[in-house]
Amino acid sequence: MRRLILWCGLAAALGPATAQTPTKPTVTAEATEVVKAKPDTARLTFSVAVRNADADTATADNDSLTQQFAEGLAKLKLAGVKATPDPLRIDRVELSNNRGGGLGVPDYNAVRAVVVTVTDPDPVKLVTQTEKVQREAAKLGVGGELGPSSYNGVGYERSGGVKVAYSRADAGWDEATAVAIGKATKRAIQKAEALGAGAGLKLGDLVSVDEVSADAHRGGTALSTTGFNGGVLNPGVSTDTLDTFVDGELVRKVRVKVVFATK
Repeated sequence: MRRLILWCGLAAALGPATAQTPTKPTVTAEATEVVKAKPDTARLTFSVAVRNADADTATADNDSLTQQFAEGLAKLKLAGVKATPDPLRIDRVELSNNRGGGLGVPDYNAVRAVVVTVTDPDPVKLVTQTEKVQREAAKLGVGGELGPSSYNGVGYERSGGVKVAYSRADAGWDEATAVAIGKATKRAIQKAEALGAGAGLKLGDLVSVDEVSADAHRGGTALSTTGFNGGVLNPGVSTDTLDTFVDGELVRKVRVKVVFATK
């Protein structure tokens, strides 16, 4: 009896339990549209790199190789090709003395990026000219970007093939993207209505509508990495893509997400 009295008193002190108001569900839907266009511009990034124990000699050798590369491109007589060298960078590295255990041997890397832009409204000619530029670079030993080497972390080695960024300068490319975003928005709303109806829910106000990341991020260029093996151009493999480059076309995906409240 004492326990019953104590419990009743405690319940009276706490009062009636507060009822939880159920949260109304929301309905979320996404839709994707694809835009395709022919590229008219290719941007190739090369790295002219020379190593020497003397910094001045490394600098002079790099200047000479850069000049040879520019002259080689000029001899190709390709319309719409422009090479722009970046400022030279000199890096001092210490190569460890593995045999004698003495002090490291100083060495100097003279590195300069050279960006080559190729433009042509004909996508077939654009790719052909891009390949010719790469072959000329391969003849001189000019390749892709440099990165830290695996053996000491401070030396440099080729970290990959030449990066080729395809893009389209035509304003119609962005206009087509805007149209695709509108279509994707309408389809996302239709999907939300179908989802709500299927769940027996009536859509209320639109809470949010956003363009979200699709399989490739919009940005106007498509990067691919290509390289030469025994003088043969290897196929490009898409890396870090903004727009993707598939079968000679730029492919841009846009995705829209909508969220609705329910009544």
